[in-house]
Amino acid sequence: SGNLVNTATVSAPAGTTDINPANNSATDTDTPVTAFDLAISKTDGVPTYTPGTSTTYSIVVSNNGPSAVVGAAVNDLLPASINSAAWSTFASAGASVATPSGTGSIVNNLVNLVPGASVTFTLVAAVSPSASGNLVNTATVSAPAGTTDVNPANNSASISTPIDVPVVPTDFPEMKIVKTATPNPVTVGSGLTYSLVVSNHSLTTATGVTVVDTLPTGFAYLSASGQNSATISGNILTLYLGTLGKEGSGTDTVMITVMGQVTTAAASTITNTAVVFSDNMDPNANPADFTSSVVTSVVHLLALPPTKYWYLGRTASSVSAKVNVPVVLQSNSNPTDITSSVVTTVVRPLALPPTRCRYLGR
Repeated sequence: SGNLVNTATVSAPAGTTDINPANNSATDTDTPVTAFDLAISKTDGVPTYTPGTSTTYSIVVSNNGPSAVVGAAVNDLLPASINSAAWSTFASAGASVATPSGTGSIVNNLVNLVPGASVTFTLVAAVSPSASGNLVNTATVSAPAGTTDVNPANNSASISTPIDVPVVPTDFPEMKIVKTATPNPVTVGSGLTYSLVVSNHSLTTATGVTVVDTLPTGFAYLSASGQNSATISGNILTLYLGTLGKEGSGTDTVMITVMGQVTTAAASTITNTAVVFSDNMDPNANPADFTSSVVTSVVHLLALPPTKYWYLGRTASSVSAKVNVPVVLQSNSNPTDITSSVVTTVVRPLALPPTRCRYLGR
């Protein structure tokens, strides 16, 4: 502590005379200067704030050295949009704070910090219900008088938190439709059921909801259920649903079943597309949101002509019957699975010429 004093002298050799001994000594005195780097940071840990609720700020004051600092002043003057606040502190090793806790703004609260030490302020603020716009809050730390902060640029920290804008109900309902087919694949001649789930994903009631279902070639319409009414013209099935409530109302979703039979006119795959509309839907809505298609694979069966089986006996007259057996095969069967061969060896007896025998007496 104190000044740093250093003196150097020079002396004339013995037996000689220095005509001006007054300049044979020089002294340097250095006055100590305290230098440090105070820093402050501030966070609230949330992307937005909601008026009428609370938000928590974390303020950290630290000393990056090289000297210790005694009596640095910490301030956080709260904006008018904060009705009240309460704060507390935590001091690390080598740090102390004059007022460890309090309410309202933080005003000239003095901290002592050795190099590397810090004090953390935790401030819980009650935001006014009438708050609007960004919530801006600034905290500062100031060096004591007569001292030098080598980096004053980091002595202030501000945070601006946007207000949380609530979701406002849209003017248009958001219609969705999902279509599935059962079974898939389906065999020609079998029944095929289309299931449609129509829903309203908005906070606006949908009115005059209608589904237009374009039935594929090869699908013979039989009936529909789940709608208020239905009409069919050619292959266009129109389903009238009426009103769908806003999302979460319990009346926002309708399930429809369309039943029919697959005919031989169907291709190997058939596609069914349905579109949902409402009287008050957004005219600029994305068609992908209110359209749904499903592709069903169709299995065609192949009827082969009757196959004749002949039963062979030992003579031609023993062929007593022939059996015609109709065989029905799937058109996409593996040929090795529907083909069978048998090889029969026919043994013909050899007819020898008459043999003459002579009988010998005694």
